Amino acid sequence: MKPALQLPALGLSVAQARAELPEPGVHCRFNVYSGDQTVKTAPIAFPAATPHLRLLAPLRTPLRTPSSYSVSKSSVRMMFVLVPMVVAVHLLALWLSNAQPVPETVEPDKQTVVIHTGLAADPAIAAAARARAAAQAAEAQRQQEAEHAQAARQQAQLEASHLAEQARIQARQKAAPVPPVKPAAQRSATPPAQAPSTAPSSPPSTTAATTAQPVTTSGASTDVPAGAGKQYVPLVKTAPDYPAAALENELEGDCTVEYDLLPNGTTTAPRLVKGLCDASHFGTASLKAAAGFRYSPQEANGHPVKVIGVRNTFHYRLQNAQ
Repeated sequence: MKPALQLPALGLSVAQARAELPEPGVHCRFNVYSGDQTVKTAPIAFPAATPHLRLLAPLRTPLRTPSSYSVSKSSVRMMFVLVPMVVAVHLLALWLSNAQPVPETVEPDKQTVVIHTGLAADPAIAAAARARAAAQAAEAQRQQEAEHAQAARQQAQLEASHLAEQARIQARQKAAPVPPVKPAAQRSATPPAQAPSTAPSSPPSTTAATTAQPVTTSGASTDVPAGAGKQYVPLVKTAPDYPAAALENELEGDCTVEYDLLPNGTTTAPRLVKGLCDASHFGTASLKAAAGFRYSPQEANGHPVKVIGVRNTFHYRLQNAQ
């Protein structure tokens, strides 16, 4: 007989049965050859599997020592320290990302001006401000040049009219020469001195002082030059307006205007005297004021005459413009 087979995985062993069935006399009938009527009998033996249980020792696990318990406690303490630190770092990073300022776009059409206090100005805003300042300066320069050009044109027109008037006077003088006059008659023909005018003075605001100055020129019987030592005081004296550009730039100056007196006492052909007037700032205002002057009619030999070359100087001072 073969020995029992070992089953280490199950802990069982199988051995051949040695006992017969409990019911005796149970036989198996069979034919040895097919077609043979001989019947043989034999007792039946059943193999039985008998388990052999074995007690196996359990797996040995190392027992925990107090040192191992101390290591675990330190790990737990480290975990409680590191986890809050990691969470705090993440929260700080999130806060910093949200705290960064969002750049704002300034629309040029709205012309939004942002004032930075204690910080550097935005380069785009600074460039726009410089561009606006340059445009304003250019516009002011153009206006000033236009005023200068207008004053120059007026000066040229007045000089042309004055030259034409002098040419007419000289032509009349050549056509009809004046007969010689005795000294007594010449003295009697001299017009009397003009009395001081009692006309009300112009208000001090935005005014300029005026001083009449005579100029000697050639003239005919009806056109006499202004007397060399005679003062022509206007009865009506229009005060010039202080030019806005000069007042804004705080400029002062003088301007001398020459004009003619008609027989009725009004002025005509006002013109600026070169070298005695700041035409770029005070020329226009002085010409306008001189056109409004009124004098008493001047006479010679009992007849009204036209006086050529009366001058008047306008003084522009800031203290009078306040």
